[in-house]
Amino acid sequence: MNNTKNILYILFFSTATCSFGMHITSTFLTKKTIYQKYSSCIKKSDKLDAIRKAFSRKNSPQDIINISEGVIRIKEQIPLGKRYGTCHNYAFTTLMGITGKAPELLNIEGRLDYYASNGINILDFFDYAPVPRQPGDIILYKANNKPLTNINQITHTARVIGDDLIESKWGAINAVFEHPTWYVPASFGNMATYYKPKITGQELLTAVQNRLAQLAVKELYDAHACEDQQYLFDLIHRRSGNADIWKFLENYMNVHVDLPDKDGITARMYAEKIGDRQLIDLLLAYATEHKN
Repeated sequence: MNNTKNILYILFFSTATCSFGMHITSTFLTKKTIYQKYSSCIKKSDKLDAIRKAFSRKNSPQDIINISEGVIRIKEQIPLGKRYGTCHNYAFTTLMGITGKAPELLNIEGRLDYYASNGINILDFFDYAPVPRQPGDIILYKANNKPLTNINQITHTARVIGDDLIESKWGAINAVFEHPTWYVPASFGNMATYYKPKITGQELLTAVQNRLAQLAVKELYDAHACEDQQYLFDLIHRRSGNADIWKFLENYMNVHVDLPDKDGITARMYAEKIGDRQLIDLLLAYATEHKN
């Protein structure tokens, strides 16, 4: 690490932060090939195929409802400042009973790092779930039915809440949706499999926290958190735009708006220095997320 990163690493090493998906490499392979029976969306119907292809990560929640012709329902419109993260983070933190509180309680990014074999490896706490699936099971979507050997094969994680009824968050879109199993973007793939928790929600939270406390795992996730925090400062200094900063905060649950950089300046202090009122309001919303 260079001097800047050394300083940042010291600043962030002991904080309750998370880690960064775009940095995850081939070291994050599953320990063994996992091959389960998959549900398939292949040849369901031409109409469903067209609807799935029309979905985009750029859609608003209402766009999603309109494209689905009302089949999808918004369970919750997420207000600014509530950080639910991406699909993986929402699914698992909801099971753990800490929806919206992950930045304070887990040192993870909340994306595919949930599945890292040299990290949390959360499927250790789940069993394959055959039919019938039960509310509280999770569903993993994949592009194809090849054995699961790399976490990059996982495109989406969601929760089962009923017969052919799924609850999930789609990327950074600010809503939680209830939808039939295959009313999801085509980019999520045509195959899915199910897993059942071996332990209760509180036990799952404790198990994940215990994994994160292991020295090798802690060092790995803390190092990613250090890089991610620096990236927030870079976005602000580059005047990248508030939409990009909002999306970054929603995607990377390890980043905290009140942590200082190497000069002791927080993101909000810099926003105040340049007089960007909208950015100040955005950062204030996230700084007070734990009060919501």
